[in-house]
Amino acid sequence: MLTLLSVVHAAAPPSPEDVGAALAATVSKRTGATCTHDAEDASIRCDNGSFTSLSSFLTEYRAASKKGRQSMLTTWADNMVDPAGGFTGDLPTQLRPMLKPRADMLMMARQARAMGAAAGEYFVTRPLTDTLVLVLGVDAPTAMRFAAPDDLKANALDTDAAFARATSNLAAVPFAFEPLEDGVFMVSTGDGYDSSRFLVDAPLDGLHLDGDPLVLVAARDLAFVTGDADPARIARILDLAMRTTQDEALVKRVSLVPIVRRDGTWRDLTLPADHPSSGALDALRKLQWGQWTFDQRQSLEASGGSLPVTKLAGVMGADEIPYHLVVLEPREQLAPVGDFVGLVVDDAPRLVAWADFLRILGDQAKLEPDTFPPLYRVDGEAVLADPSRFEPIWKTLEEALGAPPKR
Repeated sequence: MLTLLSVVHAAAPPSPEDVGAALAATVSKRTGATCTHDAEDASIRCDNGSFTSLSSFLTEYRAASKKGRQSMLTTWADNMVDPAGGFTGDLPTQLRPMLKPRADMLMMARQARAMGAAAGEYFVTRPLTDTLVLVLGVDAPTAMRFAAPDDLKANALDTDAAFARATSNLAAVPFAFEPLEDGVFMVSTGDGYDSSRFLVDAPLDGLHLDGDPLVLVAARDLAFVTGDADPARIARILDLAMRTTQDEALVKRVSLVPIVRRDGTWRDLTLPADHPSSGALDALRKLQWGQWTFDQRQSLEASGGSLPVTKLAGVMGADEIPYHLVVLEPREQLAPVGDFVGLVVDDAPRLVAWADFLRILGDQAKLEPDTFPPLYRVDGEAVLADPSRFEPIWKTLEEALGAPPKR
């Protein structure tokens, strides 16, 4: 008899361990190398030197349909077998600029180092604003991948030349900013590079905006543009940013905080305290902080590296958790435990990465010292000064665990 329980079990996504084992077996068969899945750091390692982190892949794979999973598995294996994604031509012609949150890339770099990746395997970035960076991508036939320093070295390119070539390659692909309403435009071609199309000067300058260009890069495939001279248009862009927080269909989100080009340099938007939209901008900045921590938390959970506090009771005892990282997040972002949301990471390298990640976000969001303060503890040692102010958090953890957590 088909029961509700059997339906639920049948529909459940595969575990991270099953996905990793399947991918390792696929790559081993394709290459003849011996590849294994390391569940502890969510990676695939092969005896021929190949290495890849699965954190972001696992999140998307487990959310995909059964048919989509098979396609994703094949594509990922293709790119691990041939890191150039089947590329056989002139690499400089395939370079593309991509926009990413700076904190995301710093965390990825920290995790890559913790997992033993060589320096030449890292991605190539350059800062755009305080919170956003440009990342050099390779638009390969089977999938996009990040360009590595070794790619540039092999093609006798320095970083400046590579990014200039990437931007000119993007400019060569026809696109247009579509009018959304008077003085407000959008771009959403869906090819994966809409987040960086504002870097192409000619189409942007051709809009004849009122004031300096103001851009909201909502997601990889969605950006809005207006001029900053009219307070009403600034308010409209901020309203669009807030509306994107309610759009569950958006993937690969980039930022809720608009950026503006002043004197040829892109900067995060700031407004004086008496500006009519200053409160809305502050709210978006704090929501951005919460969204980035939420995205990273989802990635860690998908890789088996963390559990929300609400799930700890009955899963493991307080004495079994060797490392603690407690994150306070806005009540609106996640279901809270008491007044707080907690995350426990049981892996030391991830803990260090999280500490870096949240410190950066706290600085970027210009949070007051007592607003959503993170607490880091490693093996019982407090990393932040004055731990007494975090006593309510430990009380919440104790209630969730049914026993005092290690201090």
